Order: sequence, then structure tokens, then C-alpha cells
Amino acid sequence: MLALLSLSLHAPLPARSRSARVMWPSRARAAHASCPPVVPPLPSSVEGWRTFAASVGMRLGEAFAFPAPPPPPHAQLEALRASMSSDGYFVLPEVCQEELSLCAGAIDRLEEAGLPPQFLLLFDETWKVVDRATSALSSAFRLANVQDFFIFNVKPGMTGWGMHRDRAGPASSRAFTEQGLPLYTTVWVALTDASVQTSCIYLLPASADPAYRDPQSEPAEDPEIVLRQHQYVRAIPANRGTVLSWSQRVIHWGSASPPGAPSSRKTLAFAMADPSYELPSIHPRSSGSLPLVEERLALIAFTLVCYHHTRPVTPSMRPVLLELLRDHAHHLTDAALGSRNGNHFQSNLHLLWEAARTSADTRSSLAASEVYAHLEGRGLVERRVQH
Repeated sequence: MLALLSLSLHAPLPARSRSARVMWPSRARAAHASCPPVVPPLPSSVEGWRTFAASVGMRLGEAFAFPAPPPPPHAQLEALRASMSSDGYFVLPEVCQEELSLCAGAIDRLEEAGLPPQFLLLFDETWKVVDRATSALSSAFRLANVQDFFIFNVKPGMTGWGMHRDRAGPASSRAFTEQGLPLYTTVWVALTDASVQTSCIYLLPASADPAYRDPQSEPAEDPEIVLRQHQYVRAIPANRGTVLSWSQRVIHWGSASPPGAPSSRKTLAFAMADPSYELPSIHPRSSGSLPLVEERLALIAFTLVCYHHTRPVTPSMRPVLLELLRDHAHHLTDAALGSRNGNHFQSNLHLLWEAARTSADTRSSLAASEVYAHLEGRGLVERRVQH
């Protein structure tokens, strides 16, 4: 997940991107409705953001800390490890229940305000859900949250993301422990029920995937693999509060939601990894403590830029994200901004900067130039530009 690389119909993929998520092009259809064309002026202070949070029924109090939840029982942890080792995924029911209705409702109110669902990362309630899921899984796999987030709102008539592995290439096929446990996992939290009627995850278990650990496999081969092994494909419906997790090598996709679906499917997804494979996007924090408001804003802008090639940033949102990065990029790690995590940040930043210049979007151009200046000051620029 979240700074993961996908193929899409919107932009060509650089050759270096084989280390990250690859999505089968013909399936890479947008799974969301476009945000309203006009983005209202956003708050310029932490206090302003707190007022905004209250207006959508959420809280934003950076000094507030949530107590760490207890880990799952030992027998359950062993079952999770066994499922991940054999099939490359597991289902952990009802890890999160509190705050879910608030988070699901806030997504609707964010979109009504002209903001993408990714702004859910602004709120304390979201981080409580994240911490509960992270705590449960870190006990099982000793992985850390690397803050690669994406928030989904699959509405009736829309689709989830197309068929892909979250990481492709030789390095990803070798990123396992001696016990067969992955060094990278996607964590998928159902904020609403996810069923075959509203869109759920489908996947090919590792035990049925001949290329699961094959360093020579290519993403273009995945649809043929699924076709040959189609009888082994599993639908994974999930009740609200259920956590799904799968390794970087599991082929999976989000199904289409029928036009007459009873509701939207809303999901919070993030990635966990061993530091030898991928590093966090913001600096580590103590268990139960919340990221600073400025760190949350940095993550929102950063992750939306990382996924621009798959989920394009609208022209009206472009200056907002670039200015958030201009103001808060110092909260992001070198690994994130330097694309060492295999993400698409710098190539997408360049796409946004070029689009701003082409459309005479001076506000975005100036903000992008300042972001580049920040990257240059940290020695992180991979593509020289004239700005």
C-alpha cells in the first residue's frame, strides 16, 4: 500500500518502479467519485483545523493519547502467523468497533466540503482505529506502521482498485522471514461492511499462486495466473471493524459495487513493514501518542501526491496539496521524500509541477518550486528541474 506504485492509464511508469505496487492497466479504473471542483479556503492554523474538525463531528487534540490496546491472545497470534505463512493473508474480526461510525460519516462530510477522504487522517478518531489495528498486528509480525495510507469510499456503481500485487520485482519476492512471514503487509480496516453486494476484496491465496515467491515473475503475467487458478480465488467479505492483512506478494483487487448497492464501502488502509524493507514516512512516536497536526497534514498531502498517477489530484486540489507540502514537508523522513521506499512521490511531484506550468497555475508552480527547494536543501532531489 499507501506509498505504493501502480500502473495506471493516467501516466507512464518509470523503469525503476518495479520495486513497488504494480496494478494491471486495464483494471486501473478510478474507484471514487470526483471531488467538487471548488475547494474552499482551508484553515491556516492548528486552532483553525480544530474548529474544522468539530464542524464535521470529529476531534483534533494533539496532546491527547490513547492507551495501547492489549495484544490478541497467544493462540490467535499463532493462527494469524500460520494463515499468513500458508495463504499470504488473514482475517482478524472485530479488532476495531469504536469510532467507526464517526470515521465513516466524516468521509461523507469531507467530500461535501470539497475534500478527498484522505483528510480523514486529520482526526484523532482515525488514529485510534489505526493504533488498535497496528498494535494487534505488531504483536504478531514485529512490523512497524510506515504511514503509507489510503482512504477508500467505493460508492454504488464504482469499483475498487484493479488486480495487483502491492510490491513487485525480485526484492519483494525475497522479502520473507525463514518462517515464510512477509516483511511488508497491507492492513485493510473495514469502516463499513464490505460485502459482495457493496464491493469487497478478492484474492488468490499464496498457496495457489505459482509466482508468489518467484523473483522472475512479471506483473503482466498476473492476470494469466489468476485465469489459470480462478477456482482458487476467494472473496473476503468483512463486517465493519474487521481487519484484513495480506503480504506484498498476494494478488488481490477490489470488486465493483453494483449501481444498486445498498451503501458505499469505506475502508482505511495502511502498510506495515520491517525497517530492513521499508522505513516510515514520519518519525516514530511513542505507543499511544498521536502525530502532531502538522505531521498529519504532511501525510495527507504526501500520500495523495504518491498516488497521483493512479488517483489523479484534481486541478483545484493541486495548490492545496503543494502548499501543505511546502509548509510541512520537514515532518517527512528522507526515506519518504527521497522515494527510497519505492514510492512515486518525486515523479508525481514533477507531473503536478509540469501540469501547473502548462495550465498557468502560478499558485501551484510557486508552491512546487518551494517544495523542490526543500528537497534540494536535504539532498533528496532525484530529477533536476528548472524552477
